[in-house]
Amino acid sequence: MQREIEAGEGAFSRIFLELTAGLRRWALRTEVWQRGKWRGAVLSASGVDVGTLIGAADVREIIENVIARNVGLIKDVSQQAQGRITDAVFRGLNQRLPARDVAREIRQAVDMSQRRAMGIASHQLSDISNRLADERRREGGLDTWMWIHSAKKHPRAEHLARNGKEYTDETASTDRPGSLPFCGCRSRAVLVSV
Repeated sequence: MQREIEAGEGAFSRIFLELTAGLRRWALRTEVWQRGKWRGAVLSASGVDVGTLIGAADVREIIENVIARNVGLIKDVSQQAQGRITDAVFRGLNQRLPARDVAREIRQAVDMSQRRAMGIASHQLSDISNRLADERRREGGLDTWMWIHSAKKHPRAEHLARNGKEYTDETASTDRPGSLPFCGCRSRAVLVSV
């Protein structure tokens, strides 16, 4: 039994190495996509193409922080799943449960982890997109932004109340668009003419 658990831990370690590389590719693709959106928005609003002025190096720290955070979240999900699987196996041995019952418990543990992982992935995509947009806005010297509500079916009342209102980094609340779990809100830079 211990050999099987150790073999499983070795497999999880290999998966983490692969996941870290995959997360890096995902974060860089997200940055390229977000940079293209920012470039298009600036071009549309001002007629100026900022393509040569912005690049991935400008947001490297954000990307590295996002990768580290996501690796930590995935490890946490994996450790919880490993614990549930180990508990199911030991409970099966101690209670002399049929293999099909133990297998069902293992499937349930993995399914729960998959649901949680999907929730984390959804939130992290929203979070990285908003963080990159905020950084691009700051790089462009734009301080003012508008809260854009997600229009989800069950919104947070305070987020719905903020929809369409303009803020600066100093006047905004601490929970920014997209920062809370399952929040699909976003910010839109506002070009203020003087």
